[in-house]
Amino acid sequence: MNICALIALSLAVLGCGKGAEQERTMTIQDIQAIEGIPVRVKTATLGTIRHIERTSGTAEGARQSMVSNGPGGTLQRIMVRPGDRVREGEVIAQMHFDDGSPRTVAQASFDHAERTYERVQRLFEEGAATQEQIEGARVQYENARRGLRGANVAEFITAPFAGVVLETFSAAGTRISGGTNIANIADFSTVRFDARINQMNIGNYAVGQRAFTLVDSDTVWGRAVSVAIGADAGTHSFRVRFEFPNPAQLLRVGTFKEIFVITQERQNAISIPIEIVVYRGGQPGVYIVENGKAVYRPIKMGILSGGDIEVVSGINEGDVVVIAGKTLLSDGSIVNIRE
Repeated sequence: MNICALIALSLAVLGCGKGAEQERTMTIQDIQAIEGIPVRVKTATLGTIRHIERTSGTAEGARQSMVSNGPGGTLQRIMVRPGDRVREGEVIAQMHFDDGSPRTVAQASFDHAERTYERVQRLFEEGAATQEQIEGARVQYENARRGLRGANVAEFITAPFAGVVLETFSAAGTRISGGTNIANIADFSTVRFDARINQMNIGNYAVGQRAFTLVDSDTVWGRAVSVAIGADAGTHSFRVRFEFPNPAQLLRVGTFKEIFVITQERQNAISIPIEIVVYRGGQPGVYIVENGKAVYRPIKMGILSGGDIEVVSGINEGDVVVIAGKTLLSDGSIVNIRE
């Protein structure tokens, strides 16, 4: 091999070595500086964001009452069964008293007082009775009328309002003492829930807040109607009452339900996934894309809703926000938007 060939071979070897060294020094950062850092983005849009608190309670009729008898005696008849609908004032049971019906005595007293009152009124008009006499007759008449009403109530037990009979507690023919429960009646055209809220969260609740609960595939909406201002001494919890219109009777009295309460709501708001927020010196912010480059924007945050956070300021509608790939970014980084 002549000297010229040897020199040429050596130069070729040296050249190959230099090219390999150049390839080894090409890093990911070098490539990203040329092609851009891969990111995924989302365009900021306006929408509604809500903060939802969860609580629970047992469904009760908005009006629910144990109906009981007055004086003791024998439950002669009971006219209703569980599931029956009743009207306000409808007779649901009748009592029998061993010493006779008090209604008979009360009716006789009322008839006598009514006749006396009418007679004294005529005499007064003729000038034959005094004002004191007519006033005394009127008082006796009013007392007799109240007595008759009470006697009717004692013998005929009526529904205090329109509703549904949930339970009956005594059978016809049973001797019962005064004040014995005869039936449980509920009006569940509206259903209420009493939730117990701890002292850390009670500040989130207010009268009028919308709430919903789920019944199979249906959503039933209601509202908070009262918030206790003092805690229960035993449990140190606060009662919050919710009422739900229930015309289709999807909610059943006695069932335990989870209640979702919208404690904050903002319309025409921008929200972002909370995990895309970047903190610099304790200040939250996000990266947006402008002219193919990442730009860091400080933001002010508002309502937290699940995994999303409201952006009160710092992002405008239409801004292109980085939602994936933020860890490699800095101000001015070239980005490569991926689908």
